[in-house]
Amino acid sequence: MRILFFGIATALLAAAQASASDVVDQEQLMMTPTPTAIGGGSDQELAQSFTVGADGFMTQVRIPVACSSGELFVEIQTLNDDGEPSGTVVASARVAADELPPPGDNFETIFISPPLRVRPGDKFAIVLKNPAGSCAIRSGPEGDTYPGGQYFYDARPNPPGWVGGKDRPAPRGTPGDMPFQTVVDDGVGGGSSNMCFGDVGNGPIPLPFSDELPLCACLSDAGANEWRCRLLHPDFFIIRRIEFQPNAKDRFTENWAFTPLTELNGPVTISFKGDGMKTPIVHEFGKRSKPGSFEHLKIFRKLRKDGGPLGGEAEFNYPMKDAIVPAQKEFGFDAEIPGAAMLENMQDQK
Repeated sequence: MRILFFGIATALLAAAQASASDVVDQEQLMMTPTPTAIGGGSDQELAQSFTVGADGFMTQVRIPVACSSGELFVEIQTLNDDGEPSGTVVASARVAADELPPPGDNFETIFISPPLRVRPGDKFAIVLKNPAGSCAIRSGPEGDTYPGGQYFYDARPNPPGWVGGKDRPAPRGTPGDMPFQTVVDDGVGGGSSNMCFGDVGNGPIPLPFSDELPLCACLSDAGANEWRCRLLHPDFFIIRRIEFQPNAKDRFTENWAFTPLTELNGPVTISFKGDGMKTPIVHEFGKRSKPGSFEHLKIFRKLRKDGGPLGGEAEFNYPMKDAIVPAQKEFGFDAEIPGAAMLENMQDQK
């Protein structure tokens, strides 16, 4: 049965993902033409502290960087009581020099692992290193251009420690902040990190799936007049197909298909609400189905009179085996369905 699961996942990879839920949370975009070394003969390390503003999982750092040798180490560290990088790494990435060629004028996207759970007000630092080579990042201007954090550096022949901190203020002319962006996946619709999210206890957590699998996101096949969303779980999968029939200007049908991949811990309950529905739908899958079998559900919805897109949200409840976490996890995805005007264009192209 596991073969069926991975077969379905592979097939879905062929379709394009819908809009991601990646949100640029914190940023300082001002920079000068002057490069600042990372690594090199002085073994220089750079850091930028920041204050989180979004709720979700931080998945990316974007910086204007280029390398000539070695590897760029990107670390997300906690801060100590003085507001400096503490040395405690909570997420990281390593990028080979040939993946970051000069001149480094543009912001490069670097994915960190594991995705870091963040909440508004959390404080961290981006730390850049190259222990065996040399990189360079565009410098920021003088002055405080990002009030939520500050720039630090640590380089020989200075004594070890961060310059720019409480005990060692940076000399005049030092940039106030590094050019950077942080990107947070807020769990709505499926971002480029390909993560699903579950709710347990105090908030959402990333589910234990490979980053290579497309999860909790929506797909569209060009020319097929069909929207597909799917949720993949080690115990089951659900596929939601939204078919737009020619001349369907008032009503359309959603077809949901459920199949268990193993013996379930209990039924999988879906709660679905969206535009064009009189009342939310609540349905239980898996009460009598066997692994490999399919259950189906049809939901009817109306197009908006103004021709605008239709929003919708589905939540899935499934009991967990782990006695340490007696609560249920909720899996959800959002989808914005095309409006009537877009549907007419799609139908004309067929």
